[in-house]
Amino acid sequence: MKRALPALEDFTAAGPGRDQGLLKLSEWINQELRNEFETNQAGGRDHLASILIAKVESIADTLNRWGFSFGRIDYGGDLNYEDSYQTFSSGERMGTGIILEFRGFDCKASWIDNPDA
Repeated sequence: MKRALPALEDFTAAGPGRDQGLLKLSEWINQELRNEFETNQAGGRDHLASILIAKVESIADTLNRWGFSFGRIDYGGDLNYEDSYQTFSSGERMGTGIILEFRGFDCKASWIDNPDA
């Protein structure tokens, strides 16, 4: 079953709406990652490591086509895909707004208003 993405409006104000939006976004992304992992796990660890970066970039591109504005703020690839990480943010300032922290085939979505605070 495909999970629905939250609306951009869900992120305009702090509170339960934003929290629900982050949860929905995280669920959608993690379902995409889980599907990719399950589809490709027979190819082995090297194959999984080789497709992970492209899959994460594809997810960010898809979200941006739907009106989000994610840009990469950090990256660390690794042959052990569990140690690979990528971080994206959607705010006007790098490191603000919706933060997507990818670790291997898992993603955590959170919100940061001011990374310097």
